[in-house]
Amino acid sequence: MPDNLTSPSALRTMALKELHKIRQSIKREKMAKAKYLKNLTKKSNEMIKSKTLPKSSKCANKNDKKNSEKPKELEVKCMGCHMTWDEEQLLQTGSIWIQCDQCDSWMHKECYSDDFIVDNDDSPFCCPGCE
Repeated sequence: MPDNLTSPSALRTMALKELHKIRQSIKREKMAKAKYLKNLTKKSNEMIKSKTLPKSSKCANKNDKKNSEKPKELEVKCMGCHMTWDEEQLLQTGSIWIQCDQCDSWMHKECYSDDFIVDNDDSPFCCPGCE
């Protein structure tokens, strides 16, 4: 190789160009992910609006949920952002889910409260609808 390609300044320049390419790729990937999440949220909000919501603001009790005919996989969604468990798995965000001990509904830890601490001692948790 010629000396001008192996000089420290040439190697640094090539490394900086490669770093710039990587950063641009990451930026495009983040923008695509944000666009996908925005569309996903928009679609889930449209689906929620199109469904009729119950008039009662109280959470359903355990017996009502067990007697429903819907498969369990379709019912698991965050009460805060309405993202389903399946969508969460596709996006691989790694969010922590917490379950209400009274009505068995689920929420992301982030959707409940920023200062909420998940304990490993199985302390009881009540969602905002049951509090």
